[in-house]
Amino acid sequence: MQKLPLIMIALILSLSVLLSACEAAGSNKENGTKESTAATTATTAATTAATTTGEPTGEPTSEPTGEPTGEPTGEPTGESTKEPSQTTHTHTFGMWVTSGDPTCQRTGLKERSCSCGIWESEVLPKIAHNYVQGICTMCQQKDPNVFIPDHGSGEANLVGTDDPSWNYTAQAGYLYYTVGNRIYKMNTEKEQVELAYTASYGTVLCLNVVGDWMYFHCASDTPDPSYIAKVRTDGSGFERLVTLLSASEVLVVQNTVYYTAIGEDWSYEDYGSMFSLYSISVNGGAPKKLHEGFVSDLNADATNLYFLHTNEEGDITVCKMKHGESAATKLLQDREVLNLDLEGSRLYFFVANHEDLFDPIIFASISTSGGEYRSYFEANCDPLVLYVIKDKAYYIAFDPLEEDEWLPDEYRLIEYDIDEDTGKVLCVDEYGIEVASIFDRLLCQVIDYESETVDAWIYDPVTGESREIELF
Repeated sequence: MQKLPLIMIALILSLSVLLSACEAAGSNKENGTKESTAATTATTAATTAATTTGEPTGEPTSEPTGEPTGEPTGEPTGESTKEPSQTTHTHTFGMWVTSGDPTCQRTGLKERSCSCGIWESEVLPKIAHNYVQGICTMCQQKDPNVFIPDHGSGEANLVGTDDPSWNYTAQAGYLYYTVGNRIYKMNTEKEQVELAYTASYGTVLCLNVVGDWMYFHCASDTPDPSYIAKVRTDGSGFERLVTLLSASEVLVVQNTVYYTAIGEDWSYEDYGSMFSLYSISVNGGAPKKLHEGFVSDLNADATNLYFLHTNEEGDITVCKMKHGESAATKLLQDREVLNLDLEGSRLYFFVANHEDLFDPIIFASISTSGGEYRSYFEANCDPLVLYVIKDKAYYIAFDPLEEDEWLPDEYRLIEYDIDEDTGKVLCVDEYGIEVASIFDRLLCQVIDYESETVDAWIYDPVTGESREIELF
């Protein structure tokens, strides 16, 4: 009876082992089918790629792959379409778009893009100036092949400067001045300064502007000769008029250049060659000697040239000479006349006592037609310059001098109202003041030697207002 349970237990164990073996066999068969399918899919994908790209697969296409897939070999398995594409992308760009237009001053830029996000750009070169009536519409530069004057109708100077020995003048809203061998011009409204011309050597002096032209004396500081020349206000058309001379004053009136010269390289032969008066056409030609002796303080109006003449004995005569002629008329003589200046129909000057240098100096005037001269006031000073603008006279004076005081303590710029017979001090400086008449304005400068700076301003005699400017 005890053996029966043991036999039953043994039979149950045997059946369990048999069933486990059957399940394992079924599972291995199923797994083998899945692996084969995956291999076939990879092979099909490789074959398809090779066929597409034209590359050989390494296996004859007529041979079986070794494992049947149960699917037609010419059709995709369904999984191969999910693989990434192996082809190269070709950019397809859109239209060019200009992001910066070129001008005569700068380059431009154009760009375009592909659907993939890639951008492509190209530089556009500068374009030519667009000149309209001689001015570029983009940069406002003047056409170098077309001269455009700075002055309008009726604005051109008849007389080139108010002081033929100095380096400042004006015309039609522009201030012209020299620094070394350079000529500058400033638009006084916009306070814009531009370099108008640079001489090849020397120092530019005696600047005049008449119409389209600047006239000047170039004093040589090299073995090269000095000369008088002209150049257009835009720096073009340079032409020498006279060479091999040392000029003291240059005054241009309409079509004539008047100048005083001592001769080649400041050589002194006799009194007759010392600062004689000459003239030459603005178009060049041969110079003409108009007056011998010491001629100075040139002034002019539309009809006559006015000047001082000093003879060998030191006697000074106020003279006038009609343009185009060489005969001089004496307006005033036997006076120690200093600093002649023309305003309107009168000539203004100082009269000194050459017998006693410390006697008061008299401010006076005479008509351009001659006659008696008129005295205004006495001054115990040594006037350095004299400019008369409308009804105001301007001069620089030292402090009153005594016989034992040769050096002044300070310099004063004086404004004297001729009609009102009153005066006032406009500026005081211990080192010195420079002034220049620019026709209806006064240009003033004070040098600060400690800071090595120059303060400059333009003074309006009518309004009494000053406006600071920067010349350098």
